[in-house]
Amino acid sequence: MLEAQTPADMPLPTPKPSRPKAIGPTKRRKVTPAVVPEILRKLRPATATTTHQSPYDDTLSASTTLGYLQPQMAVCNPTVVELPPTRDELPQPIVSKYEDYKWSVYHYELLPKGYDFAERWLQALFATTLQSEYHDRHLSHVSQGFIKDGGRHSLLVLHNAANPFKHEPTPDSTITIGAYGYHWYRHNEIHWTTLASDQRSLLAQCVQAGFLEEKHKWTFDAEKATEKRFHRAYWLAANRRDLKDLLNRGPSDDKPHDLSGDKSEEDPDKDFSISEADLTNEWHVTGSEAAAAWQRVQDEVDALGDGFDAYGEGWQHVVTSNSEWSFSR
Repeated sequence: MLEAQTPADMPLPTPKPSRPKAIGPTKRRKVTPAVVPEILRKLRPATATTTHQSPYDDTLSASTTLGYLQPQMAVCNPTVVELPPTRDELPQPIVSKYEDYKWSVYHYELLPKGYDFAERWLQALFATTLQSEYHDRHLSHVSQGFIKDGGRHSLLVLHNAANPFKHEPTPDSTITIGAYGYHWYRHNEIHWTTLASDQRSLLAQCVQAGFLEEKHKWTFDAEKATEKRFHRAYWLAANRRDLKDLLNRGPSDDKPHDLSGDKSEEDPDKDFSISEADLTNEWHVTGSEAAAAWQRVQDEVDALGDGFDAYGEGWQHVVTSNSEWSFSR
């Protein structure tokens, strides 16, 4: 069970009602300033030799006194131009082919202090604000790969990118969030969680409240091939597909954020140890349930074949948690 580790001074966002499913493009309006009629530009003095009149002589109109024709101000209504909606404003169903996925992939940066890395903030979010959504339907997996220009506070977010759930009903919307784990400095594993709900409004609230900052956005139609690479790669990772070496990179030179030297004599944990008496043997699973779970593990290992190396190049994705496992017992 997840335990919320929320600092007292860092409240988590409270979700508003989910945004209704988009049924049509969102209209945006651009107001164009009215164009001054050409006739107003061509106005010239009525006469270049207007006689200066006494300020007390009211026989001439004000327009003649000023030496210009003063037409009545014409009322010019501004022109309203309807801008076409962006691709992220159009409906996007959950699709099984990458070529049909047109929404953007977002890279957010966690801003609040008090969390060592972004996954810890996610755990607190799943244990509080999104507790019911997490327990109802979720699937978590780990993928080999890295986050472009990412660090320990980075979050990848894809909306309606994947449907990993096999049971009915089929979700209308999903959100898939990826982050580094405790060993973020290795930049070689992304921890993903997919929920069967629309959380676009919650993400918008997080940005507005200062919890998250949008750092980058990858689009499907980017001009640069490097931009298209990561849009495709993160969709493949969210769907546990063959990554085609798109997220391979060399070893990282980063160091752990909490790295410390040898413990000093003043360190209260210098002599810390765990004995057998500190362990517990409590287990709330029956023998038949344990046997069935172990058999599933063996079946999965057998399906990998004899050449599989858990620490080699034979794997790309590993499912670590699935709310539907409870239905298969």
